[in-house]
Amino acid sequence: MLLGSEMEDLTTFGSVMRPNGTAYGQGNSIQMSTEGMAEWRGAGLGKPTGPGAWKYAYGGVYTIATHEKWQRVLNVYTAGEYENHANGNYQWKLWEWKFCHSPFLHFSLL
Repeated sequence: MLLGSEMEDLTTFGSVMRPNGTAYGQGNSIQMSTEGMAEWRGAGLGKPTGPGAWKYAYGGVYTIATHEKWQRVLNVYTAGEYENHANGNYQWKLWEWKFCHSPFLHFSLL
């Protein structure tokens, strides 16, 4: 579902294993519905959660949105989570980053 519209997605995401056992990846996604299509591009960090299963945290931007109601995705940064299971099922969640209008920026150390 994207902004209240039922849709299907087609995503290509490639990852490179890192020495600490995590993976860095980049990808593209096309979301299609009867109302239009949108294209997303981003990158993320993943870790194994079991045999054949992974979980990623990622961020990115929409580069194209053809339907009028989807136009707002062109003005935000997105953050999300993706999880796949050994049986081939997957799920993803996506949030829009809301900018703070405060003159001060707040940072936390990792």
